[in-house]
Amino acid sequence: MPTSGDPIMKQQLAGANGPELALGMGGGEPEPAWTTERAAPVERPAHWSTRVVRSARVTVHVVGGLLTTVLVFPWVAAPQRRALIQRWCRQLLRMLGVEAQVHWWHEGGLPGNVLIVANHISWLDIFVLNALQPARFIAKADLRRLPLVGRFVANAGTLFIERERRRDTHTVNRQTVEALARGDLVAVFPEGTTSDGTGL
Repeated sequence: MPTSGDPIMKQQLAGANGPELALGMGGGEPEPAWTTERAAPVERPAHWSTRVVRSARVTVHVVGGLLTTVLVFPWVAAPQRRALIQRWCRQLLRMLGVEAQVHWWHEGGLPGNVLIVANHISWLDIFVLNALQPARFIAKADLRRLPLVGRFVANAGTLFIERERRRDTHTVNRQTVEALARGDLVAVFPEGTTSDGTGL
C-alpha cells in the first residue's frame, strides 16, 4: 500500500497544478503533502446604488413582462410567444448577472413533444430553462393565487396542480398530454420544492 512518502502518492496529493507543500511533524513517516492553490478573488457586494438601480430595472422588466402577457400574448401565435418568453428570460438573467453554463445541448434545440424532468435548485431554474428553450411548467396551484405573479405565470402557459386533490392529477395529466401533442415542451420539478440538486 502506498504511503504519503511514495512518489506516486505525493503526486496524487499534490495534484497536477500546484507546488507541493510538505508538512513535517518530526519523527516517523512524513505527513501528507498538501497543495497550495490561489483562492478565487472574492467579489465585493455591489454598492448600494448599483443594487437600487438593478432592482428598479428588474421591477420595470417584470411589469413589462406582465403587460406583454396581457396585451400581446392573446394576439400572437405560440412560436412568437415562445420567442418573447425566451428573450424576456435572457434579458432578466443578464440584468441579474446570471450566466448559464450549458454542458450539452441538442443541436437546433429540443424538438417539441418533450417532457423535461429536473431538480429544482433555485427560483432561477425556470428562467434559465426558458432562456434556453421555453417550456410550459407544471406548478402548484398556490402560485396562481398570488396577486401579480399568478397572472404572470398563468399567462405564460403554466399548468397548475392542486396537490391536495388526487383527482386534479388526472386533469393535469390530460393537459400535459394535450400540450405535448401540440408540440410544446413541458417541464416539471417532481420534488415540488427546491433542493440541493444532488438527487432526484
